[in-house]
Amino acid sequence: VTCPGRWKGGMDNPQQLTRTGAIAAWVNAALGLVLTILIHVADPSVPVAVVPAVIWCALGAGLAAFVSVLARRARSLQEGQGDRRLAFVVIIMEMTWVAGLVAMTGGLRSPVWVLFVTVAVFVADVVERKGLASFALLALGLLLAASVASGTFSVEVLPWFVAAGAIIPLAVGFD
Repeated sequence: VTCPGRWKGGMDNPQQLTRTGAIAAWVNAALGLVLTILIHVADPSVPVAVVPAVIWCALGAGLAAFVSVLARRARSLQEGQGDRRLAFVVIIMEMTWVAGLVAMTGGLRSPVWVLFVTVAVFVADVVERKGLASFALLALGLLLAASVASGTFSVEVLPWFVAAGAIIPLAVGFD
């Protein structure tokens, strides 16, 4: 059941929307840093650009801090179409950040691609059902591009891409 004037899957207010986005960004920044270090130490066969990846994680923390400040200032925003645009900007920024980290940490050969799931859960919470497929396809496209950019996309990692092709839409469809 949806309330009149509220879009399906919409957050109650801009502050709640940005707070949820900030939590997803903080979780991804922290997990991204931990996974980067663990992969570098545990599996030298995975090509990890450690220094750029750590800098990228610091930028991810900066993104999370920005979205957190935005959440505090969102009290003055009115509900409506602006909420949706704000959500889309936060989602696309976070997906792009995750794709960049995936590219720096070995593409599909590392578990970092799973960070798309936290973004997918955020997407499921704020996007109308009809828009979920678009964001799932965007996530998969960014994952493929990141894997190709890392130089690790091959037949060996194709099963992981197929797994991501199943997991990400399921997480996005979680509502």
